[in-house]
Amino acid sequence: MDKELESLVNEYCSQLKNISEPVIIKGTRNLQMAAQIIACLKLGKCYVPVDTSLPQVRITQTENSLNNFDLQNLSYIMFTSGTTGTPKGIGLTKESVENFSLWFSGIPCLEDLRARHKTVNILNTAKFNFDLSLADLMLAKNNNTRLFFSPDFSMENFNAIFSCIKENQIHFITATPTYIKLLLTNPDFNHINFPDLECIFSCGEKLEPATAEKLLKRFPDLKLINAYGPTETVCAVSAVQIDSSNINSIICNGLLPAGNILHSAGLIRVCDEQIILEGICAQGYYSDCKEKKSIDILQEEIQNLKGFFMNGKVPAFATGDRGFIKNNFLYINGRFDRQIKYKGYRIECDDIENNLLQIEGVKDACVLPVKDDFQNVKYIIAFIVPVDSSDFKKENCFKQLEKLIPWYMIPKDICIMENLPVNSNGKTDYKKLQELSQQ
Repeated sequence: MDKELESLVNEYCSQLKNISEPVIIKGTRNLQMAAQIIACLKLGKCYVPVDTSLPQVRITQTENSLNNFDLQNLSYIMFTSGTTGTPKGIGLTKESVENFSLWFSGIPCLEDLRARHKTVNILNTAKFNFDLSLADLMLAKNNNTRLFFSPDFSMENFNAIFSCIKENQIHFITATPTYIKLLLTNPDFNHINFPDLECIFSCGEKLEPATAEKLLKRFPDLKLINAYGPTETVCAVSAVQIDSSNINSIICNGLLPAGNILHSAGLIRVCDEQIILEGICAQGYYSDCKEKKSIDILQEEIQNLKGFFMNGKVPAFATGDRGFIKNNFLYINGRFDRQIKYKGYRIECDDIENNLLQIEGVKDACVLPVKDDFQNVKYIIAFIVPVDSSDFKKENCFKQLEKLIPWYMIPKDICIMENLPVNSNGKTDYKKLQELSQQ
């Protein structure tokens, strides 16, 4: 790490060594917050990153749930969208973080990058309460690196983001495919204008072949790493390098691979189409770190299995992600439930619905993603049944919702209905609502 970051880390180590756990780190993306997190990792203290741009209600819910955790051997607790309407906390162990660090630092093109440059300039784009940021922090801990922070993700900050990359001679970027697509909307984002950019680590959502092809056409010598890993692991568990020489040969069924299982951070299986991770997952959610049910995944019907379990004596996690393995490459092709990825963030539609139902005047609600031809989420739409339609105002509903959930979970539009449609089983007819959302 550079001298400024190293000095801050040492300062925070002195301040934090006698602080009780968990250490709640509040702030936004900056050098001070990065130093506090690295200091906790160095001291072996469990930390909780809290983004102060979130609604205060969300922050309070996060803090109030921390007593539910068994902190023994935890490295950090990260919160994500939960089905109940409140954030869901996930505790990752020190062993998991160390395992990720060793695996990540051993990715060949990252080793080459550090060998070629006296100082590797890293651009952070992810907030520190998003586990994608662990990739930046693990690299920033090395001696020959310098960490920079991009302006917040928005079209308004477009020129500022470009200036940050160019002026700081950025070599390495960790970003979601959504972020990459934003950069590519400007034709000036190419190897001529950004000759120092050598590697992009893409994770957090599905990377489309068209996006990768466009990026590699603009940067013919770029090393593009496509990675996969749920929040229940540390950032990522598998990765594969994609470049101009191999992209056409590894596309399968219109999908790019999200990793090579022979070079993953742990054991990855696909059973009944569901991706199962073994030995590389969190202890559990909240206080659910007690002994898990033990099953034999080679004999059980597990398509509907959810969450944490034990495969014999090995901790395992049923991701809920659909996938398949071909030629040792891992491909992701959807979900078994209503969880979505939007702008790189993991979102439970039930979370938004439950918060909508807290708003005065809302009788019933259903939230759905609107997807493009490649099954990527374009935006979120909410269908609402008001108590009194004549007195219900969308703008008031949006204002109330902004106080309850993060910006990226806010639906783009609200559709007012007299009743939600039901199917022959008496359940909400999602198919009918999906048709309505396309109109």
